[in-house]
Amino acid sequence: MTLHLRGPVLVGPSRKTFIAKLLGDDLAARDDGTLAAAVWCVDHGARIVRVHDVGAVADALRLLDLMHAIDAEAVA
Repeated sequence: MTLHLRGPVLVGPSRKTFIAKLLGDDLAARDDGTLAAAVWCVDHGARIVRVHDVGAVADALRLLDLMHAIDAEAVA
């Protein structure tokens, strides 16, 4: 399913209960889950992400951009 929205999408998966239920309630598990959820959301169209650990998510999103660029070069 694809949503077509007119404005930027904001998500706030940071340390949410759904992550704790899936991965465990300790802070490390919640941060790992937050990182995965944030990257997935951006890869699927979110443009604003609210997180606690900004540095880790920014690093992961830079890596995602690099991987997309490599994919684009491989196709071209």
